[in-house]
Amino acid sequence: MIDSRQGTLNVLLLPRKRGMSCIENVRARLDAGAATVLGAVLEATRRTETKVKVESSVPLSIDDIMEEVIRSEEGRTMNSDRVRASLAQLGCDMPSITGVDETYSIDLKRILELAQIQ
Repeated sequence: MIDSRQGTLNVLLLPRKRGMSCIENVRARLDAGAATVLGAVLEATRRTETKVKVESSVPLSIDDIMEEVIRSEEGRTMNSDRVRASLAQLGCDMPSITGVDETYSIDLKRILELAQIQ
C-alpha cells in the first residue's frame, strides 16, 4: 500500500499475496531465475523478521540466499553465479569489499512501484 501523502510505501508486513504478485511481476519483466531469487529472499525475510518495512528486504548473506533458493524446484539448478546475476537484475549492488561477508538487500519499494505502473 502506498501512502500518497508521504510518497513512500508504508506497510509493516509484506503479505504473502502481495509478495506473490511481486514475484510474478518480476518473472514477467525479467525472468524465472530473478523471480526464484526474489521468492527466496522474501521467504527468508519472513522467517527473520515479523515486521519488515517494504522499502527493502532484510540484508541476507549470499549463503542464506543460496540456501533458500535451492529449496525451490526451480532453484535447485541455479548456481551461485546465476543467483548473483539475478540479484543484479533485481537492483542489488554487487559488494565491492573483498574478504567481507557478501550481503544483499533487495529494493522492494522499486519492485512494487514498477508492478503498480504495469
